Formats: sequence, C-alpha cells, structure tokens
Amino acid sequence: VKTIHSNLIRIAGGLALLFSLMLLVSLLLINGAIRLEMYSNRYTLMVMQRVGASNGFIRKPYMRRAWLQGAMAGLAASVALVLSYLGLYTQMGAELSIFLNINELTILCALLIGLGMLIVSLSTWVSVTNVINAKLEKHELFAEHS
Repeated sequence: VKTIHSNLIRIAGGLALLFSLMLLVSLLLINGAIRLEMYSNRYTLMVMQRVGASNGFIRKPYMRRAWLQGAMAGLAASVALVLSYLGLYTQMGAELSIFLNINELTILCALLIGLGMLIVSLSTWVSVTNVINAKLEKHELFAEHS
C-alpha cells in the first residue's frame, strides 16, 4: 500500500510538472501571437491616438475580440475535456465518477472558459498599452509601407 501511495505521489508530481510546463508554453505562444498582431496594427493605433481617440476607445475593439477568442478557446478545451471524459466513462463506467463527477466537470469547464478569457484579455491589454505608450518618430508613422 505504501509503494502504491508513493508511486501515485510521483505520478501526480510529474503530471503537475507537465501541466506547469504546458501552461508556460501556451502563455508564451499566446502572448507572442498577440504582440505580433498589435505590432502589425501599430500604425492604425497611432493614427487613432493622433486624431484624439482616448486610450479606452482604442483598446475597446481589441479587448472585445480578446474576450471572444478566449471564450472560444476555453470552449474548445471544454469540449475536448468532455469528450475525453465520455470516452473514459465508456471504458471505466461508474468507477470514473470516484475521481470526477459531472458537477466537478461542469465547474472545470467553466474555469477553462474563464481562464481562457483571462489569459487572452491580459495579454491583449498589455500589448495594446505597450503600443499606445510607444513613441514613434514622425517619419516612421508616415513612411511608405510595402
């Protein structure tokens, strides 16, 4: 019994490490993609700023898109989780409900959607703020683009 318990602790630790690594990689990929999008829109943002748009007005469309994309990503992750649960349920049956019941699965899906929205929204907020606060020279703003 002690051997089984120690093995389960090792497996749980390994899974926690794997989860942390995957979370870090996904955060870096999401942040990089959003920063690249903001960089490609920097001239539009600067023009909006120069004609007198407030920072909130500039941020609003990007934040709306971030909330939608985060919710869709969380929903996709939730669907994958539910399908995995159903696949395991057909194999294991009622034994699976010992580890995870339908109420916990529903809460986990809601957390996935909320976490997706939070991650994308924070990254978008930071990226838009960085572009808004960046100082472009006049010749950079009105230069020829190819």
